[in-house]
Amino acid sequence: MIVWLASYPRSGNTFFRMLLHYQCGVNTYSVYADPDITGMGAAGAVGHEILPAPIEELAECDELYFVKTHERPGKDDYPAIQLIRDGRDSLVSHARYLLKFYWETDDPIRRFKQFVGFENYSRTLRNVILTSGWSDHLMDWGKRRSRGQTFTLRYEDLVDDPDLWLSRALHSLDLRQLTTDVGEIPSFEDLQKQWPQFFRKGKVGAWQEEMSPKLQELFWKHHGEAMHAFGYS
Repeated sequence: MIVWLASYPRSGNTFFRMLLHYQCGVNTYSVYADPDITGMGAAGAVGHEILPAPIEELAECDELYFVKTHERPGKDDYPAIQLIRDGRDSLVSHARYLLKFYWETDDPIRRFKQFVGFENYSRTLRNVILTSGWSDHLMDWGKRRSRGQTFTLRYEDLVDDPDLWLSRALHSLDLRQLTTDVGEIPSFEDLQKQWPQFFRKGKVGAWQEEMSPKLQELFWKHHGEAMHAFGYS
């Protein structure tokens, strides 16, 4: 059995996987190799494992497989937990992540471009706002809720009361067989100390310090409908 853990990048997927690992004793999987997690040596902390077989094959098994994806939904009917986050925080975090993991380079041409500001944070954030598909991702997964296939979970609620919302998410998909008191997740501060390049802030409302008024206006122009649809203001 497959249960999707679906989210736009930097929206709480890793945090939820850790909750499953520490509080339910469950490891999780990903449709990606997740080289950042494995390369940092954080796979054990996250509870990340490599998929042992193709998705279609695992879907036919009695065993439960929680699988992370940042893709938009396909035609399958697998149950899903959709993790969402205020788009301003999500896109700010995504822009920082791209700069850290994909634009740091020893290539002299890339380094020169960064030096002259061609690949700076504001430009990166603007491009992410315009091209990310954040709204489409949320709206497409959200459509599955009406068919009872998907539970939508806000990152802000999860941070505020992880025990409550982990339990609600599992119960909504009739996964009551999983216990939620196996262990306790490490604090974000501890995770940040050990892997600062991945666990950057995790702060609710960080966009207020990192998104200029001009970029906020651009964000609302492109993503306002989805923000309102999911209760953000």
